[in-house]
Amino acid sequence: MQRILIVFLLWSCLADANPSISQARDLLVKHPAEVVRLYHSAQPELTSAPAWLQRDWHLLAARAFLQLRQWPQAHAALLAADQNLLHGVNAAETAMLAGAIAYQQQQLNQAWYWFRCAEVFDSPPETSARLMLNLGVIAARHQQDALAKKYYQQGLMIVESYKLEMLLPMYYNNLGLWYWRQDDYANAEQLFRKALYQHSRHSGTEAQARVMLNLLVVQASAKQWDKFNRYYREAAQLIKKQPNADFDIVLRLLQALQDFASQTNDQAREQIIALAQQIKGISLQQSTQLLLARYHIRWQPSTDTSSSEPLLNLTNTRAQCPNVSP
Repeated sequence: MQRILIVFLLWSCLADANPSISQARDLLVKHPAEVVRLYHSAQPELTSAPAWLQRDWHLLAARAFLQLRQWPQAHAALLAADQNLLHGVNAAETAMLAGAIAYQQQQLNQAWYWFRCAEVFDSPPETSARLMLNLGVIAARHQQDALAKKYYQQGLMIVESYKLEMLLPMYYNNLGLWYWRQDDYANAEQLFRKALYQHSRHSGTEAQARVMLNLLVVQASAKQWDKFNRYYREAAQLIKKQPNADFDIVLRLLQALQDFASQTNDQAREQIIALAQQIKGISLQQSTQLLLARYHIRWQPSTDTSSSEPLLNLTNTRAQCPNVSP
């Protein structure tokens, strides 16, 4: 359902002059393992490269490791990027990526700290828009709905003012989730349909499938089963084109929930809970928990570790955010 942004633009225009890093940036979304290979290949020349180029390579590698869920390597690359801040390089990108890594590891307090740290800096419009979206997602996870909507609205104004069309579906999707949490199913459906249209123009099948699942959640919440069945067929086709284990589990859970709604029994309840326990993505876990609560099915995702994990030791980045409390 909602998903934190883990891919950010590198804003150093000089980086585009380096063929290897430009190639790696183009490969990041679909081929993170290839980015890692290019990163390792660049190591011999990297130590003598300008600080900004070293920083950009380390950040790009950290994003690739993040997509591959290789946490120790992501942390190491981020620490290396932090070292380059000694040369006066802006810390905004480092803080944003630290927030993304923390979020993916379910360390919400850390994520909140690093995104607020990134907020300290002046950033280009697209970076600011992505940051507002990330802050809104974390605020929503903390059940600070008014604050989440404030961030979403601020970011959407930037997106619309600068015509950042790639970000439009992400904002529509998260605002749709916001309205769904308020039980405003009509506005939620309208926003999800707008997100689906934008994704069909700019994004791949996986992004569309995610929004289709959100549309199914709205119909299941409203118990509009005719609409649910229409959306279900479309979602199943999309997921078949782009297999995703979590999406498949959620699809089966939603079908089981429809059966449960027509014939409530303990066996069906246990089947739904068993499916929910297989979901790995933290955003999908949260949305599933909220949906099941509407059917009086109590289920708690795996324990959040946000309070138990120490803050990433990015000394130079933290030094640029002296007024942000951990």
